[in-house]
Amino acid sequence: MKLKSGGAILIASFTAVVAQLFPVNVLRDRDNYLIYAYESIFILKDNFEYSLFKGLFNEPIFLLLNHFLSFFLDPASIPAFYSSFSIFLIFLSCGLKARGLTSFVLVALLLLCSAQFFHLGMVVLRQGLCSAVLLFVVCITNKRKWWIFACLILSFVHTLNFIILGFLILDFLLDRFDLGLKWRVAAYTAGASMLALVGLVAAEYLGVRQATEEHLTNEATASGAAFILWGGLFLILISRGRSWLLSEGVYSVALIGVVSYLVLYFFSPIAGRLVISFLPFVYVALANKSRSVDLIFVVGLLFINIYFYQSTLVNNSFL
Repeated sequence: MKLKSGGAILIASFTAVVAQLFPVNVLRDRDNYLIYAYESIFILKDNFEYSLFKGLFNEPIFLLLNHFLSFFLDPASIPAFYSSFSIFLIFLSCGLKARGLTSFVLVALLLLCSAQFFHLGMVVLRQGLCSAVLLFVVCITNKRKWWIFACLILSFVHTLNFIILGFLILDFLLDRFDLGLKWRVAAYTAGASMLALVGLVAAEYLGVRQATEEHLTNEATASGAAFILWGGLFLILISRGRSWLLSEGVYSVALIGVVSYLVLYFFSPIAGRLVISFLPFVYVALANKSRSVDLIFVVGLLFINIYFYQSTLVNNSFL
């Protein structure tokens, strides 16, 4: 365990440092994060002057965090700090939960070769920060009330976490009533269906900035290939059974993400953005049990990620 944890810290640190060698001038949204870094306190003031709802639901803690970090860091380096910290925390969590060295190495490679993970860690920095922190909390405690508390705080860092918070509260209630796997999948499906119906409308009403962004308001278009892949992930997760669901928190959150994505895939433009937050949970869950079928699936997924890596980055992460 000590060797694995030490290796996780070493790999996490190395990856976080190397990530910063990437030329950030080609990445989408980096200029916006620089504006946040330099002007956060003024943006926060303007939001609250406009309305209380706009102030509360447009990431006030993220703006305050930028302002706080500006006392210690050059504002130009704050986005890089978020990126390094998120990547470090995700790799560390993977190392802490991996059942063996083989699982850890394969899933670490899977993360490194995943264009979606690159996007999470290097482009959508608020979302990556929230996903990393929540993943770490879930990995160090199975007490769902702490997941909910952490997610509530993170919802004021990135508003997408309000959606995840709703699912975590649902999961908490299901756990209290000690319901089985089938009931949980049905409940997650119902929750995702409700999200597909009212999610964007409610967000726009509350003044959430992302509700009017193009990547969320465009009609959903899907070929079905990703649906098949995530369907395979769903089968892998449910094949572990109810006992694994109760003993490993990261598995519960991963299952929420997979079910939500499959339900939203053909019906809501939010599916692709939401699933990125759950991606580290899914990969860490794969590392958490070293069955042959899991390792075979990880290897297959690794080759798929490598094949689509460049085209996915060009279409989603680069200017």
